[in-house]
Formats: sequence, C-alpha cells, structure tokens
Amino acid sequence: TGAGHLKGNSLVVDVTGARMTTWQVDEGKITLPQFAHKGKMMNVAVIGRGDLGQMMRVLDASNLKVGSKYGLQVDQMKGTGGIEVHVQRPMQDVVPNDSILYSVKGGFREAAAPNLVSGFGLTSSDVTFDLNQDGMQITGAGQLGPAPVVFDWKERFVHSGDNGSELTASARVTPDLLNAFGFAARNFMQGEASVELRASGPGGRDFSSITASLDLTRSQLDIPEFGWRKKYDAPAQGSFRY
Repeated sequence: TGAGHLKGNSLVVDVTGARMTTWQVDEGKITLPQFAHKGKMMNVAVIGRGDLGQMMRVLDASNLKVGSKYGLQVDQMKGTGGIEVHVQRPMQDVVPNDSILYSVKGGFREAAAPNLVSGFGLTSSDVTFDLNQDGMQITGAGQLGPAPVVFDWKERFVHSGDNGSELTASARVTPDLLNAFGFAARNFMQGEASVELRASGPGGRDFSSITASLDLTRSQLDIPEFGWRKKYDAPAQGSFRY
C-alpha cells in the first residue's frame, strides 16, 4: 500500500506497507526526480523485516553471489531481523553495474549458518552488517560449535594484494574444538584456552595470513616427552602465525 505524487516531470511514491516473498516491508520511498533529460539518479529506500535465509538467497541470485563466493549454504541459514536498503540508479536505458550505488544495513537475532569452519557452524548468533558497493562489515557474537565467539569481518570489494578481507575474533576453545582443526590437543590439554585471532587475505574466506594469541591459564597441559607440565590456573601464554 502507498501513495504516489506526480509533479509534472517527477514522481514520488511513498510505501506504507508491502510484502516481498516472506519479507514484510514497513515503509519505503521511491523518487524519480526527472523524466525528461535522462540520467538523474532514481532513489529507492526501503525498511523491512523478515527471514535471514530468504535475504541471503536474494543476495546469492544477485551480482554479489554471496553463496558461491564465500562457500555459504544459504538455503540452511536461519534467523530473523530487519534491514534498511537504499539504492540509487541513473534513469537511463542502459546502466553499467558500477553506476548503481547501494547500501544495505541491518541486524539479525538467533542467526545460524552451518558448516563455516571444519564442519562447525555458527548458532545462537546476534549479527549486525553494513554492505555497500565498496565493501562490507559483519559484526556479531554467538556459538561456533561448542565455543562462544565474538567476531568482526571486514571486506573491501575493490582492493589490491592480500588486504581484501580482514577477520578478528575472540573465543574460548576446548581440546575437542582444537582437535577438529587438526591439532591433537586432547593428547596433552585439559580445560580451555582463550584465543584472540587475526586473519587477512585477498578476499572471501581465503585467508593467507593468520595470527593467534592464546591464554592458557585455565588449562592443564602435560607433555611427558619433554618432562613438562603446567598446572591449571598457572599463568601461561602462547602464539602462532601462519
């Protein structure tokens, strides 16, 4: 529902309610500033709420190709939330993709994305995101498998070298989780460790540089081959770089 206002050479449409598949559009505005003398920027602004999986399927069908680019199982992603969309497009017959400006901002609660790392998915996550033609930022907190995690992922769509994607994350990890990543931690570790991780790469989930700092205070470590043992609650730190 809504109302249009025709003003000679321009048109403004105010939307007060609509549905797009499973999404509820709460409000929107479409502005066509000038019909004659093509080339003025059409503005579309929409505020809506709905299902994360449905939105991801729309983004995957667009030029962004989020599913194939990032290796995401968009059909199995879950969560509910709201977004604000703003699109600007020149009013002409043929429009190059780089002439279309867009911004999508929003957040989702109880979001879930399966099989992100070594078979573990993200669950019970609260996520906010900011996406435009230059890049994106996703910030959130949730559970990666059995481990609570806080993360911030930034990606630039136009870049050079290995600085296209940057990820920072902090988590509490257990021997079972480390084993899933290929570290035989169950052989020498009990308890848990706090991890601060930074990763960067050319784009997507392809990270060429990974550094991590570990606080091992709340773990017990036994390495009999070296005759070394660390008791639980004894201070200890570690780090690695890949």
